[in-house]
Amino acid sequence: MKNNAKRYFSLLFVLILIISTVTACSGNSANNGADKGVSNNKENESTAKDPVEFTDISADIRGNTAPTQEQIDEVNHSLNDTYLGDVFDEVIPNDYSAYPVKGDVVLDVWMPANSNIPDMNNHAVQKQVEQLTGIKVNFITPPIGQEADAFTLMISSGELPDIIIEPGRYPGGFEAGVNDGAYIDLTDLMEKNAPNYTKWRNSDESRRKTTVTDDGKLLGFYGIAPYSEWTWFGTLIKQEALDKTGLEVPNTIDEWHTFLTKAKEVGYKAPLNYGSTYGQIFTGIINGAYGVWDWTFLDENGNVAWGQHSRKLRNI
Repeated sequence: MKNNAKRYFSLLFVLILIISTVTACSGNSANNGADKGVSNNKENESTAKDPVEFTDISADIRGNTAPTQEQIDEVNHSLNDTYLGDVFDEVIPNDYSAYPVKGDVVLDVWMPANSNIPDMNNHAVQKQVEQLTGIKVNFITPPIGQEADAFTLMISSGELPDIIIEPGRYPGGFEAGVNDGAYIDLTDLMEKNAPNYTKWRNSDESRRKTTVTDDGKLLGFYGIAPYSEWTWFGTLIKQEALDKTGLEVPNTIDEWHTFLTKAKEVGYKAPLNYGSTYGQIFTGIINGAYGVWDWTFLDENGNVAWGQHSRKLRNI
């Protein structure tokens, strides 16, 4: 795990949890939120305090292969992440003065199941987050494959949880959910109840614009980061393959054809690494140039067919 994992987890998850001050737990669909939420319960409100002043322990922790137990406890049992330093050019707001919150705070969170984490309610990291924030999170996770039906039943019942992960499942999307009274418009609630998130959003105009609707409404918490998204899927060419063919990295389909043909001629059978673990080897990489996306395409008559049956694709 990267050394900034704790900071990101604290930031992104706390951004979700901090909405305990703006989430309704009454079960009334008009007062419940999605991916956001609201509470009229006074004991759930975080009390404003002076900002927590953490001692900078970076010099003692970073690169320390034999930390003391006191230093280990500082890292594992507090929200102090100064030892990470500023890993990006921009400093992410991290005023944790609202934590741990006072009172018995419990949030119900609906979230699709994650096959890698069988039970979020018993996840070790989640238990630590609860200890540090003072907020108990009750995850409601439908069985894998039954998310759509479970979501529909939940919405139709009117008994909504405090937070819904993937609220875009609502028929018509975010705005439809707000217009129907199922979700809450957070536009006027963010500044007071989510100061870190608000400060970060407003620190860049492009960032601010991408988190609001065309009407300027803020309807949920969006994952925003201080860097451009990293490449996470695509075709990787081995440098050895380029050396053997004597060619540059191909950009056009013709250059791809030349490269792959040359690789075959010089006896290099595996010049690429597709970075795919679920079978969609050509998804959006080469076949996109032929009008084929995922496993389907539209022929000249507008009929949908399986992508592998595309005459164009077979003739690449």
